Amino acid sequence: MASIIKKKKKNQFYYYIVESQRVNGKPRIVWQKYLGKVEDIARAMSNPEQLTPPKHAKVFEFGAVAALLTVAEQLKIVETIDNHIPKREQGISVGEYMLIAAINR
Repeated sequence: MASIIKKKKKNQFYYYIVESQRVNGKPRIVWQKYLGKVEDIARAMSNPEQLTPPKHAKVFEFGAVAALLTVAEQLKIVETIDNHIPKREQGISVGEYMLIAAINR
């Protein structure tokens, strides 16, 4: 997941968007892109017509959620959890909460 960090160089702050991962057990920046100073970012965002649209997009997942939901329905995971952990009739059940949490991971 990407995050924005601020670096100070010669009394100036510069902003970067970075992605970090653990390498040999320690967090390391594996990718970064320079965004500029606060003034540069504010100027670019104040003129949205000057922003260039993206040329392409990378799709990392396609259909994974639907596939997981289908498998969960075939295995009757929600019903099994609800049989063991009853809940009052208000809102979604514990099994549905657990399924949403599991698929979100």
